[in-house]
Amino acid sequence: MKKLAVITALSASLFATPAFAQEASVVSGPRIEVLAGWDRVSTGADETSDFDTNEDGFAFGVGAGYDFVAGSVLIGLEAEIAESTTGISYSAVNEVIEGSVVSGTIALDAAEDIYVGGRVGTVLGETTVLYVKGGYSMAAAELSIDGTIDGERVEDAISADFDGLRVGAGVETAFTGGLFVKAEYRYSPYSGVSMEYDDVSVDLDEAFDYIDVDRHQVVVGVGYRF
Repeated sequence: MKKLAVITALSASLFATPAFAQEASVVSGPRIEVLAGWDRVSTGADETSDFDTNEDGFAFGVGAGYDFVAGSVLIGLEAEIAESTTGISYSAVNEVIEGSVVSGTIALDAAEDIYVGGRVGTVLGETTVLYVKGGYSMAAAELSIDGTIDGERVEDAISADFDGLRVGAGVETAFTGGLFVKAEYRYSPYSGVSMEYDDVSVDLDEAFDYIDVDRHQVVVGVGYRF
């Protein structure tokens, strides 16, 4: 009888092990997601407020990642590509700038927002994760000019890539069937920029010694974990 009791107990532990692994997999493994939310790009210059601006828009994109769980600690790798409606424009009508008569519109529009990084968090109740994140961020933008200078038609575009970091924090909750939802705040201060015009690229990293460009985002996401 005693031997039978031991065998029964061992058998029960074997059947319990797959169940534990299945619960742990709710917040681990590969994942894909769609994201959307508020996007703000702020600009400014040191020692003056003349160039301070805050432009709001709507951000949307897709992401993918892989999470590992050890006990109650989650460690993950992730990447994301997004778009944004954030932009700013300035219009002039027969305005004299640097001795030239200018009419038209100059617009700076945000484009792709690419992020590669990782996150570290704690698992609560097997299905909820609180985490912090960080990594590399690259934001593309386009400066477009449409108008006239001294009566001569000008229509052109200059592309720019802003490089920097992204840090943030969020909460994610998993459901049955592999689905999960998340809410996240991210902050991206940019420290360099390269501009390209007529296939000529120019680095303007030194400008960030006195110019500040950063980004705040609050997004929600829905995803699926395999």
